[in-house]
Formats: sequence, C-alpha cells, structure tokens
Amino acid sequence: MALDDPFGLRRSLFLLTDPDLPAPDAVNRALAGLRGGATHLVVRRPYDVPGAVFEMAARLAPEAQEGARWRMLVHDRVDIALATQAQGAVLPGHGLPVGPAKALVGQERMLGLSVHSLEQARSAEREGADFAIFGNVFETESHPGKPGAGLDALSRIVENVRIPVIAIGGITAQRVDDVLAAGASGVAVIRAVSRADDPEAAAGRIRHRLDVATSAHLT
Repeated sequence: MALDDPFGLRRSLFLLTDPDLPAPDAVNRALAGLRGGATHLVVRRPYDVPGAVFEMAARLAPEAQEGARWRMLVHDRVDIALATQAQGAVLPGHGLPVGPAKALVGQERMLGLSVHSLEQARSAEREGADFAIFGNVFETESHPGKPGAGLDALSRIVENVRIPVIAIGGITAQRVDDVLAAGASGVAVIRAVSRADDPEAAAGRIRHRLDVATSAHLT
C-alpha cells in the first residue's frame, strides 16, 4: 500500500447513515457520530427515492467543506455525489462499473467499492477504485443468522491488493484491534453508532481504539 494517504483512509472511521431510521433522525445521529470522531460519512439511503437522497446529501454537504475534519461520500449515486460536491462515492457491487464511475468523479475525489470476496477486491483495484469496503467481517444485527466472513478472509484480501481495505460488519470498539491486526486500514459502522444511546460517545470509543493503534504503530 502506498505510504501517502490523500483521502485520509489510514485508521479511518466510516459512518454510514442508518437506512432504517427516518431521515431527520439518521442525520442527527450521523452528526453526533461525526462529533465523536468519524472521519468519513457515507450517505446511504437504499430505500429512498433519488430526490430524498439528494436532500439528505445537500443538507450534510456544507458541513463537509474545506476545513471540516471529515469527508462526505454518497452511496451508489455518483450523480448525487457530484451534484452536492461530495468528496467521493461508494459503489455497491451491483452498481456502476468502477472504471466509468472513477472517470466521472475524477482523481480529486475518492471512489470505493463494496466487496465480498478477494476476486471482487482485485477487480476493484484493477478498475481504479481508491479503496474497498469488505464485509461482513462479523455477524451483524442487520443480517441475523448470517455468519461473518471472518478475520482470515479480511487478511487474505489485504495481503492481495494494494488499495486500502475498510472492514465493515459487526465492528465494535472491542474488535478494532483485531481488525487492524488483520490489516484493515480502517473500519465502517452503522448501528454501532446510530443505535447507541449516545452516538457521539459510541463513535468516540471506536475513534479512541483507532488512535491508540496508530500511536502504538508509531512508537
């Protein structure tokens, strides 16, 4: 992996908006998570019409402009990412091909792909993705009964691609060390923050584990 980190992916904390909460609640809890230390916010509303997704992204976009400590990305809708001047987009596996999407967002914006296998991660890298989000690493409340891919699967992907890999699925503060030890550049969460009694504190606990790991690596 390259030593430079233009998109702040090293020890990153991605927060995805909760698709099952009403939009105002999802926004408020996302903002609380950002105050707690999330570095990237992904506007993800798979059940909403495009106009509603645009409205949420437009509401959050001014918060993510120059000087902000975090970056905003839009899930799936590259057009909405561009229209709201977001810092990037995350494609689902069934979305636009990576190559054309990267040509649209340009080199100054980041483009990620959600992957579930080594083959998909390698394809994402070949086609020009800046990072991959891999999961589910652990079983999650949103997919009860579906076992996670596990830390070994995460390690295999990290070892076989050069782009940063962000781990998602069942991530908690207690699991951050293991995920980073497996080689992930950062973590992504939804319910661990959005459904917490105190979303800001929940994000802060994950942020703390990421920061401790960074300090340990530098000493």
